[in-house]
Amino acid sequence: MAASLERLGATLSLTEEEEAGLVPAGLWHAESGSRGFYVVGRVLSSKPFHPEALQSTLRMAFNPGKGMDFKMIEGDRFLLQFFHSLDRERVLARSPWAYDKNLVILAPVDYEDNPNLVDFKFL
Repeated sequence: MAASLERLGATLSLTEEEEAGLVPAGLWHAESGSRGFYVVGRVLSSKPFHPEALQSTLRMAFNPGKGMDFKMIEGDRFLLQFFHSLDRERVLARSPWAYDKNLVILAPVDYEDNPNLVDFKFL
């Protein structure tokens, strides 16, 4: 029975839609022992931007007291991890933000949520 289940499992594959819903490995910083406070964001621009420049600009603008990690994720989205809830609350409360004369939209996400599935259409 185990062999037949193994053969059956080998024939399964994910659709593109299902693969898009997966959280990439290593997305979260669980090894630090703290799950942190997360925000997923996007720059509303048709032109490409430099992630390093965006990270530097956001870090200076947000000025988080306990620090912030920045990670590019799928497509034009980025994930911010704050290490204090007040830093995240302040950044969200002071929205909207801009980068290079383009709107930056932000949405809070929980540790368990998949940031690739956040719908920015409602914002």
